[in-house]
Amino acid sequence: MFQLDFPDAEAHNEFLQLKAQLTNERRKVQSTMGMLTSLSQSSQRDQLTLNHLKAVAEAQGSDTRTFRVVGRMYIETDMPTMQKSLEEAIEKSKHEVERLKETKASQEQSAVELEKLLHQAIEKYKVDEGEDMSGATKTF
Repeated sequence: MFQLDFPDAEAHNEFLQLKAQLTNERRKVQSTMGMLTSLSQSSQRDQLTLNHLKAVAEAQGSDTRTFRVVGRMYIETDMPTMQKSLEEAIEKSKHEVERLKETKASQEQSAVELEKLLHQAIEKYKVDEGEDMSGATKTF
């Protein structure tokens, strides 16, 4: 445990803002990771469905009845249209995953920079146990 000695209220507020920014950036990274996971799972499900439809088309022909889900309804769709739709969804997911990976990397880099700034601020305002604390102090 250590204490921080801020020379004035402005320095203390800057420190608190820096902490809030770091927390916010970490939340963004976690949110992006969640979106990446969800999108990857959706893409895998679409790929499995497409593989299954291709197997059915080979075994039974492309005139097999297929249905796509729209809300709570099932709408009959011909096999080639369903396959094309899934292929487009998979491609779109791939592009979105790449975009999210870039966003995540940027957010992680920003969080690292904020962490460095926060550590610098801590070292700057850190007070040793025996020193006099004349300004605003905060124990961490």
